[in-house]
Amino acid sequence: MKSRRMLGLVLALVCVGAGTGLLVSRLRAHPPPVSAIVVSALMQEETVPYTATASLSMPYQGRMVKSTISIIHSHDAEKISRPSKGDGPWSIKDARGSCAYCPKSNRLVVNRWSSMLTPEERGRLLLANYDPRYEGSERVAGRDAYVIELVPKHQGRASKKIWVDVHSQTVLRSIDRSCDGEERGMEITDIHYTAGADKAAFTPHPKAGAKTLISCKPADPTTLDSKVGVHVTLPAYIPSGFKLEGRHLFTPPCGCCPICGQLTYTDGLCVISVFQSRPDTKCTSTCCGPKAARPGTYRATCCGITGSGRITRKDKTIVVIADLPPTELRKIAESVK
Repeated sequence: MKSRRMLGLVLALVCVGAGTGLLVSRLRAHPPPVSAIVVSALMQEETVPYTATASLSMPYQGRMVKSTISIIHSHDAEKISRPSKGDGPWSIKDARGSCAYCPKSNRLVVNRWSSMLTPEERGRLLLANYDPRYEGSERVAGRDAYVIELVPKHQGRASKKIWVDVHSQTVLRSIDRSCDGEERGMEITDIHYTAGADKAAFTPHPKAGAKTLISCKPADPTTLDSKVGVHVTLPAYIPSGFKLEGRHLFTPPCGCCPICGQLTYTDGLCVISVFQSRPDTKCTSTCCGPKAARPGTYRATCCGITGSGRITRKDKTIVVIADLPPTELRKIAESVK
């Protein structure tokens, strides 16, 4: 989806040039229409094609992990790759879905997304749940950028701060804060705008013999029930501001779990995923969320970015994954009938 952003995130600003001070003072004297800028930047409606290098930072197991990525962007498609001595992993996303490739395992994972909400509806939902506040202008990657804070209108929600290119509406830097204050960041350090990007860059080219997994694909309610083997029901409780955005068949990458029904909700920025499957799940990895100690027991974990809660009943297993307080995760999981 156009509103689905790559894991967003942190670091620096550079102020250079005598002319910058004049521009900054003018921008602060005449704040831009921040609502329109935020929707355009995050929905990526008319972003100018570009190639870029960016740094990422993300909390993992008590430490901050940093990495560098290369980006090729063209209107509604984007390829992200991680440089390495040999072939590095990469992912491609567009309006229909995404695919990710890991050369070490020679595996391609494909996701296809539902389109229950239009970009316009997502934009309205974002503004209904977050208050965009203009905080001036700074320099990022040698470009003038608006600084905008997205303040949640509901307590216990994640927040986001973005630096948006004044001329192209590209997000040059972002800081994402989880509901418990953990931060992850992205900053473009070098960017080159182009007239257009090579379309071949967005065609997957895995190595010969690669295994392909269709991990996620849209499904209607009848298909979900038939394929999953349980009645996939909507939670009776979803936090205020979230709307149903997709129904999917989800195949866990571990290979030892049954197919799940996945319901996704969004408030325009954050996503709640509710997975439902047969109760005979015996996952040996961490891909399916925390393990329940015994039938009917609720169990929760947090990785610093999102939380997950799991409960297994006689008829089904429910796993909820979202960046929400533990009490909300439990309330959602226990409301699924």
